[in-house]
Amino acid sequence: MHSVRSHDLADDRLALTRVHAGDDGTILDASGPIGLDDRFPIASVTKTLTALVVARLAVDGVLGWSDPIAPSSGITWRSLLNHTSRLPFELRPDHWFSAGPFRDELTTALSRTPSLWMPPLTWHYSNAAYGLAALRLEQLVDQPFADLLLHQVLAPLDMHATSFSRGVDEPPGVLGAAAPAGDLRSTTRDLVGLAAALAGHRPDVVSGKMIELLLECAVADGSGGALGAGLRIHREGAHLTLMSSGTILGHTTCVLVWPRRGASVLVANAAVDHRVLRDEAVERWQRREVVRSWWLDGQEVMEVRSGNEVELLIAESMWPFPLFAGRARNRTLAGLDWQGDPLVLTDRGSELAGADLLLTAVPGESAFRAGADEA
Repeated sequence: MHSVRSHDLADDRLALTRVHAGDDGTILDASGPIGLDDRFPIASVTKTLTALVVARLAVDGVLGWSDPIAPSSGITWRSLLNHTSRLPFELRPDHWFSAGPFRDELTTALSRTPSLWMPPLTWHYSNAAYGLAALRLEQLVDQPFADLLLHQVLAPLDMHATSFSRGVDEPPGVLGAAAPAGDLRSTTRDLVGLAAALAGHRPDVVSGKMIELLLECAVADGSGGALGAGLRIHREGAHLTLMSSGTILGHTTCVLVWPRRGASVLVANAAVDHRVLRDEAVERWQRREVVRSWWLDGQEVMEVRSGNEVELLIAESMWPFPLFAGRARNRTLAGLDWQGDPLVLTDRGSELAGADLLLTAVPGESAFRAGADEA
Protein backbone atom coordinates (compact mmCIF):
# COMPACT_ATOMS: atom_id res chain seq x y z
CA MET A 1 0.00 0.00 0.00
CA HIS A 2 1.10 3.59 -0.54
CA SER A 3 2.03 5.84 2.39
CA VAL A 4 -0.05 9.00 2.47
CA ARG A 5 2.05 11.39 4.50
CA SER A 6 5.46 11.60 6.15
CA HIS A 7 6.52 12.06 9.75
CA ASP A 8 9.62 12.94 11.67
CA LEU A 9 10.58 9.90 13.75
CA ALA A 10 11.50 12.27 16.57
CA ASP A 11 7.83 13.29 16.84
CA ASP A 12 6.63 12.19 20.29
CA ARG A 13 3.22 11.37 18.86
CA LEU A 14 4.71 8.72 16.58
CA ALA A 15 5.10 5.44 18.43
CA LEU A 16 7.66 3.27 16.66
CA THR A 17 8.26 -0.41 17.30
CA ARG A 18 11.70 -1.73 16.38
CA VAL A 19 12.77 -5.37 16.27
CA HIS A 20 16.28 -6.24 15.07
CA ALA A 21 17.43 -9.79 14.42
CA GLY A 22 20.53 -11.57 13.24
CA ASP A 23 20.76 -12.98 9.75
CA ASP A 24 19.42 -16.32 10.99
CA GLY A 25 16.35 -14.78 12.66
CA THR A 26 17.67 -14.67 16.24
CA ILE A 27 16.07 -11.62 17.87
CA LEU A 28 18.77 -9.27 19.17
CA ASP A 29 16.72 -6.41 20.58
CA ALA A 30 13.15 -5.12 20.53
CA SER A 31 11.47 -1.93 21.70
CA GLY A 32 8.22 -0.05 21.29
CA PRO A 33 4.53 -0.46 22.09
CA ILE A 34 3.85 -3.53 19.93
CA GLY A 35 4.93 -6.76 21.61
CA LEU A 36 6.58 -9.56 19.71
CA ASP A 37 3.33 -11.55 19.66
CA ASP A 38 0.81 -8.72 19.19
CA ARG A 39 -1.10 -8.93 15.89
CA PHE A 40 -1.43 -5.87 13.67
CA PRO A 41 -2.25 -5.21 9.96
CA ILE A 42 0.85 -5.61 7.79
CA ALA A 43 -0.52 -3.97 4.62
CA SER A 44 1.50 -4.67 1.47
CA VAL A 45 3.93 -6.95 3.26
CA THR A 46 1.06 -9.30 2.38
CA LYS A 47 2.20 -9.01 -1.25
CA THR A 48 5.53 -10.62 -0.38
CA LEU A 49 3.77 -13.69 0.98
CA THR A 50 1.39 -13.84 -2.00
CA ALA A 51 4.32 -13.61 -4.40
CA LEU A 52 6.08 -16.42 -2.54
CA VAL A 53 3.05 -18.68 -3.04
CA VAL A 54 3.13 -18.03 -6.80
CA ALA A 55 6.90 -18.58 -6.90
CA ARG A 56 6.53 -21.84 -4.96
CA LEU A 57 3.98 -23.15 -7.45
CA ALA A 58 6.15 -21.98 -10.36
CA VAL A 59 9.17 -23.86 -9.01
CA ASP A 60 6.97 -26.92 -8.49
CA GLY A 61 5.77 -26.75 -12.10
CA VAL A 62 2.13 -25.95 -11.33
CA LEU A 63 2.35 -22.75 -13.39
CA GLY A 64 4.84 -20.99 -15.63
CA TRP A 65 6.26 -17.79 -14.18
CA SER A 66 6.43 -16.09 -17.58
CA ASP A 67 3.27 -17.74 -18.94
CA PRO A 68 -0.10 -15.98 -19.35
CA ILE A 69 -2.29 -16.30 -16.27
CA ALA A 70 -5.08 -17.66 -18.47
CA PRO A 71 -5.17 -18.99 -22.08
CA SER A 72 -6.85 -15.86 -23.43
CA SER A 73 -4.85 -13.39 -21.34
CA GLY A 74 -1.84 -11.38 -22.45
CA ILE A 75 -0.87 -10.82 -18.81
CA THR A 76 1.82 -13.03 -17.27
CA TRP A 77 2.27 -14.04 -13.65
CA ARG A 78 5.51 -12.07 -13.43
CA SER A 79 3.90 -8.89 -14.81
CA LEU A 80 1.04 -9.15 -12.31
CA LEU A 81 3.44 -9.43 -9.40
CA ASN A 82 6.01 -6.80 -10.41
CA HIS A 83 3.36 -4.19 -11.28
CA THR A 84 4.02 -4.09 -15.02
CA SER A 85 0.70 -5.64 -16.09
CA ARG A 86 -0.82 -2.17 -16.72
CA LEU A 87 -3.70 -2.93 -14.37
CA PRO A 88 -5.07 0.05 -12.44
CA PHE A 89 -4.30 0.59 -8.75
CA GLU A 90 -7.85 -0.53 -7.91
CA LEU A 91 -10.62 -1.83 -10.17
CA ARG A 92 -12.76 1.27 -9.56
CA PRO A 93 -11.98 4.77 -8.26
CA ASP A 94 -14.41 4.63 -5.32
CA HIS A 95 -12.88 1.48 -3.80
CA TRP A 96 -11.49 3.23 -0.73
CA PHE A 97 -14.87 4.80 0.03
CA SER A 98 -17.11 1.75 -0.40
CA ALA A 99 -17.07 -2.01 -0.07
CA GLY A 100 -15.18 -4.15 -2.53
CA PRO A 101 -13.84 -4.99 -4.92
CA PHE A 102 -16.14 -7.97 -5.07
CA ARG A 103 -15.21 -11.41 -6.32
CA ASP A 104 -17.43 -11.09 -9.40
CA GLU A 105 -15.57 -7.90 -10.35
CA LEU A 106 -12.28 -9.78 -10.25
CA THR A 107 -13.79 -12.62 -12.26
CA THR A 108 -14.89 -10.13 -14.92
CA ALA A 109 -11.44 -8.53 -14.89
CA LEU A 110 -9.85 -11.94 -15.43
CA SER A 111 -11.77 -12.45 -18.66
CA ARG A 112 -11.71 -8.80 -19.79
CA THR A 113 -8.70 -7.24 -18.10
CA PRO A 114 -8.73 -3.45 -17.74
CA SER A 115 -5.52 -1.96 -19.08
CA LEU A 116 -3.92 1.45 -18.65
CA TRP A 117 -2.30 3.15 -21.63
CA MET A 118 1.34 3.02 -20.55
CA PRO A 119 4.72 2.79 -22.34
CA PRO A 120 6.93 -0.32 -22.07
CA LEU A 121 9.18 -0.78 -19.02
CA THR A 122 6.78 1.30 -16.91
CA TRP A 123 5.49 -0.01 -13.60
CA HIS A 124 2.21 0.97 -12.00
CA TYR A 125 1.45 -0.17 -8.45
CA SER A 126 -1.68 -2.34 -8.42
CA ASN A 127 -3.59 -3.98 -5.59
CA ALA A 128 -6.02 -5.31 -8.20
CA ALA A 129 -3.18 -7.31 -9.79
CA TYR A 130 -2.58 -9.28 -6.60
CA GLY A 131 -6.29 -9.94 -6.15
CA LEU A 132 -6.40 -11.22 -9.71
CA ALA A 133 -3.35 -13.44 -9.15
CA ALA A 134 -4.93 -15.02 -6.07
CA LEU A 135 -8.23 -15.64 -7.86
CA ARG A 136 -6.45 -17.37 -10.72
CA LEU A 137 -4.47 -19.49 -8.27
CA GLU A 138 -7.71 -20.65 -6.68
CA GLN A 139 -9.00 -21.71 -10.09
CA LEU A 140 -5.80 -23.59 -10.91
CA VAL A 141 -5.50 -25.59 -7.68
CA ASP A 142 -9.18 -25.63 -6.63
CA GLN A 143 -8.33 -24.37 -3.15
CA PRO A 144 -9.14 -21.13 -1.28
CA PHE A 145 -6.21 -18.74 -1.36
CA ALA A 146 -6.08 -18.49 2.45
CA ASP A 147 -5.61 -22.27 2.66
CA LEU A 148 -3.03 -22.24 -0.11
CA LEU A 149 -1.06 -19.51 1.65
CA LEU A 150 -1.24 -21.40 4.95
CA HIS A 151 -0.06 -24.72 3.53
CA GLN A 152 2.59 -23.43 1.13
CA VAL A 153 4.23 -20.69 3.20
CA LEU A 154 2.83 -19.73 6.61
CA ALA A 155 2.71 -23.11 8.35
CA PRO A 156 6.09 -24.33 7.00
CA LEU A 157 7.70 -21.07 8.21
CA ASP A 158 6.00 -21.38 11.63
CA MET A 159 4.18 -18.10 11.02
CA HIS A 160 1.22 -19.35 13.05
CA ALA A 161 0.08 -15.88 14.12
CA THR A 162 -0.27 -14.65 10.53
CA SER A 163 -3.68 -14.76 8.83
CA PHE A 164 -6.50 -12.63 7.51
CA SER A 165 -8.83 -11.07 10.11
CA ARG A 166 -10.06 -13.55 12.71
CA GLY A 167 -13.35 -11.68 12.79
CA VAL A 168 -14.14 -12.00 16.48
CA ASP A 169 -11.88 -9.36 18.00
CA GLU A 170 -10.43 -7.82 14.83
CA PRO A 171 -12.04 -5.58 12.21
CA PRO A 172 -12.44 -7.00 8.70
CA GLY A 173 -9.93 -6.18 5.98
CA VAL A 174 -10.47 -3.25 3.66
CA LEU A 175 -9.48 -4.71 0.29
CA GLY A 176 -12.39 -7.07 -0.25
CA ALA A 177 -11.62 -9.72 -2.85
CA ALA A 178 -8.19 -8.14 -3.30
CA ALA A 179 -7.24 -9.09 0.27
CA PRO A 180 -4.09 -10.96 -0.94
CA ALA A 181 -2.69 -7.51 -1.80
CA GLY A 182 -2.68 -6.17 1.75
CA ASP A 183 -5.15 -7.50 4.33
CA LEU A 184 -3.02 -9.94 6.34
CA ARG A 185 -2.36 -9.47 10.04
CA SER A 186 0.83 -10.70 11.66
CA THR A 187 3.31 -10.17 14.50
CA THR A 188 6.84 -8.85 14.59
CA ARG A 189 8.02 -12.32 15.65
CA ASP A 190 6.45 -13.90 12.56
CA LEU A 191 7.88 -11.17 10.32
CA VAL A 192 11.37 -11.82 11.70
CA GLY A 193 10.85 -15.44 10.62
CA LEU A 194 9.86 -14.25 7.15
CA ALA A 195 12.99 -12.09 7.00
CA ALA A 196 15.21 -15.06 7.89
CA ALA A 197 13.56 -17.10 5.11
CA LEU A 198 14.18 -14.30 2.60
CA ALA A 199 17.80 -14.25 3.79
CA GLY A 200 18.18 -17.87 2.73
CA HIS A 201 17.81 -19.70 6.05
CA ARG A 202 14.74 -21.74 5.10
CA PRO A 203 15.56 -23.09 1.62
CA ASP A 204 13.10 -25.93 2.21
CA VAL A 205 10.28 -23.36 2.07
CA VAL A 206 11.77 -20.30 0.34
CA SER A 207 14.35 -21.63 -2.07
CA GLY A 208 17.04 -19.68 -3.86
CA LYS A 209 15.19 -20.26 -7.11
CA MET A 210 12.06 -18.65 -5.64
CA ILE A 211 14.03 -15.56 -4.58
CA GLU A 212 15.58 -15.48 -8.04
CA LEU A 213 12.10 -15.38 -9.60
CA LEU A 214 10.97 -12.56 -7.32
CA LEU A 215 14.03 -10.46 -8.16
CA GLU A 216 14.72 -11.25 -11.82
CA CYS A 217 11.77 -9.14 -12.93
CA ALA A 218 12.74 -6.05 -10.93
CA VAL A 219 12.18 -2.66 -12.58
CA ALA A 220 13.61 0.71 -11.49
CA ASP A 221 11.29 2.38 -8.96
CA GLY A 222 12.47 5.97 -9.41
CA SER A 223 13.98 6.28 -5.92
CA GLY A 224 17.32 4.58 -6.46
CA GLY A 225 15.94 1.08 -6.05
CA ALA A 226 13.96 -1.50 -7.98
CA LEU A 227 10.53 -3.07 -7.61
CA GLY A 228 10.39 -6.84 -7.99
CA ALA A 229 7.61 -9.32 -7.28
CA GLY A 230 6.52 -8.52 -3.72
CA LEU A 231 9.96 -7.16 -2.82
CA ARG A 232 11.96 -3.99 -3.35
CA ILE A 233 15.72 -3.89 -3.85
CA HIS A 234 17.56 -0.84 -2.61
CA ARG A 235 21.23 0.07 -2.70
CA GLU A 236 22.90 1.19 0.51
CA GLY A 237 26.42 2.22 -0.41
CA ALA A 238 28.06 -0.87 -1.88
CA HIS A 239 25.32 -3.18 -0.62
CA LEU A 240 21.87 -4.17 -1.81
CA THR A 241 19.06 -4.73 0.66
CA LEU A 242 15.64 -6.35 0.36
CA MET A 243 12.55 -4.58 1.63
CA SER A 244 8.84 -5.23 2.00
CA SER A 245 6.62 -2.45 3.27
CA GLY A 246 3.14 -0.98 3.31
CA THR A 247 0.61 1.24 5.06
CA ILE A 248 -2.98 0.44 6.03
CA LEU A 249 -5.39 1.09 8.93
CA GLY A 250 -3.06 3.52 10.67
CA HIS A 251 0.04 1.30 10.62
CA THR A 252 3.13 1.44 8.45
CA THR A 253 5.24 -1.70 8.41
CA CYS A 254 8.73 -2.14 7.00
CA VAL A 255 10.69 -5.41 6.84
CA LEU A 256 14.29 -4.82 5.79
CA VAL A 257 16.70 -7.68 5.08
CA TRP A 258 20.42 -6.98 4.87
CA PRO A 259 21.69 -10.29 3.43
CA ARG A 260 24.36 -11.99 5.53
CA ARG A 261 24.08 -9.31 8.24
CA GLY A 262 20.65 -9.10 9.76
CA ALA A 263 17.10 -7.87 9.45
CA SER A 264 14.77 -5.31 11.02
CA VAL A 265 11.01 -5.09 11.42
CA LEU A 266 9.73 -1.57 12.09
CA VAL A 267 6.11 -0.61 12.69
CA ALA A 268 4.84 2.96 13.03
CA ASN A 269 1.45 3.82 14.49
CA ALA A 270 0.77 6.25 11.64
CA ALA A 271 1.11 6.45 7.89
CA VAL A 272 4.73 7.33 7.14
CA ASP A 273 6.86 7.09 4.03
CA HIS A 274 8.41 3.63 3.99
CA ARG A 275 11.77 5.23 3.19
CA VAL A 276 11.78 6.83 6.65
CA LEU A 277 11.52 3.41 8.28
CA ARG A 278 14.01 1.92 5.86
CA ASP A 279 16.59 4.56 6.78
CA GLU A 280 15.97 3.81 10.45
CA ALA A 281 16.68 0.12 9.82
CA VAL A 282 19.74 0.82 7.69
CA GLU A 283 21.19 2.84 10.56
CA ARG A 284 21.20 -0.37 12.62
CA TRP A 285 23.20 -2.38 10.10
CA GLN A 286 25.46 0.19 8.46
CA ARG A 287 29.14 -0.17 9.35
CA ARG A 288 32.33 1.75 8.80
CA GLU A 289 34.04 -0.09 5.99
CA VAL A 290 37.28 -0.24 4.04
CA VAL A 291 36.87 -1.24 0.40
CA ARG A 292 39.29 -2.43 -2.26
CA SER A 293 38.49 -3.89 -5.68
CA TRP A 294 39.07 -7.30 -7.21
CA TRP A 295 38.11 -8.31 -10.73
CA LEU A 296 36.12 -11.23 -12.07
CA ASP A 297 36.70 -11.36 -15.84
CA GLY A 298 36.69 -7.57 -15.99
CA GLN A 299 33.74 -7.19 -13.59
CA GLU A 300 34.51 -5.19 -10.45
CA VAL A 301 34.07 -7.03 -7.15
CA MET A 302 34.35 -4.85 -4.04
CA GLU A 303 35.95 -6.21 -0.87
CA VAL A 304 34.20 -4.74 2.15
CA ARG A 305 35.66 -5.19 5.62
CA SER A 306 34.50 -4.48 9.14
CA GLY A 307 37.12 -5.81 11.53
CA ASN A 308 37.73 -9.40 10.45
CA GLU A 309 34.35 -9.68 8.73
CA VAL A 310 34.63 -9.67 4.94
CA GLU A 311 32.11 -9.39 2.12
CA LEU A 312 32.72 -9.51 -1.63
CA LEU A 313 30.11 -7.57 -3.60
CA ILE A 314 29.66 -7.45 -7.36
CA ALA A 315 29.55 -3.76 -8.27
CA GLU A 316 27.07 -3.95 -11.14
CA SER A 317 24.42 -6.38 -9.98
CA MET A 318 20.84 -6.48 -8.73
CA TRP A 319 21.52 -9.66 -6.74
CA PRO A 320 21.53 -8.69 -3.05
CA PHE A 321 23.50 -11.60 -1.62
CA PRO A 322 27.28 -11.10 -1.44
CA LEU A 323 29.44 -13.17 -3.77
CA PHE A 324 31.13 -14.17 -0.49
CA ALA A 325 30.52 -13.33 3.15
CA GLY A 326 32.69 -14.59 5.99
CA ARG A 327 35.70 -13.93 8.20
CA ALA A 328 39.38 -13.39 7.56
CA ARG A 329 42.13 -15.25 9.35
CA ASN A 330 45.60 -14.39 8.19
CA ARG A 331 45.39 -14.77 4.39
CA THR A 332 42.41 -17.12 4.39
CA LEU A 333 38.75 -16.13 4.09
CA ALA A 334 36.15 -18.65 5.23
CA GLY A 335 32.41 -18.20 4.90
CA LEU A 336 29.49 -18.64 2.51
CA ASP A 337 29.05 -18.02 -1.19
CA TRP A 338 26.06 -16.28 -2.80
CA GLN A 339 24.06 -19.50 -2.64
CA GLY A 340 24.75 -20.02 1.06
CA ASP A 341 27.24 -22.84 0.50
CA PRO A 342 30.60 -22.98 2.33
CA LEU A 343 33.48 -21.29 0.53
CA VAL A 344 37.14 -20.83 1.46
CA LEU A 345 39.32 -18.27 -0.36
CA THR A 346 43.07 -17.68 -0.21
CA ASP A 347 44.49 -14.19 -0.64
CA ARG A 348 47.66 -14.54 -2.73
CA GLY A 349 48.22 -10.83 -3.11
CA SER A 350 47.53 -10.65 -6.83
CA GLU A 351 44.72 -13.22 -6.71
CA LEU A 352 41.88 -14.31 -4.45
CA ALA A 353 41.30 -17.97 -5.21
CA GLY A 354 38.86 -20.67 -4.16
CA ALA A 355 36.86 -23.53 -5.58
CA ASP A 356 35.27 -22.37 -8.87
CA LEU A 357 36.15 -18.74 -8.14
CA LEU A 358 39.19 -16.72 -9.14
CA LEU A 359 39.47 -12.97 -8.60
CA THR A 360 42.45 -10.92 -9.74
CA ALA A 361 43.90 -7.62 -8.57
CA VAL A 362 44.34 -6.27 -12.11
CA PRO A 363 41.39 -6.13 -14.56
CA GLY A 364 43.51 -7.16 -17.54
CA GLU A 365 44.66 -10.33 -15.79
CA SER A 366 41.15 -11.56 -15.07
CA ALA A 367 40.57 -13.70 -18.15
CA PHE A 368 38.22 -16.62 -17.55
CA ARG A 369 39.86 -19.77 -16.30
CA ALA A 370 37.83 -22.99 -16.34
CA GLY A 371 38.08 -24.66 -12.94
CA ALA A 372 39.64 -21.99 -10.72
CA ASP A 373 42.31 -23.16 -8.32
CA GLU A 374 41.32 -24.75 -5.07
CA ALA A 375 42.17 -22.66 -2.01
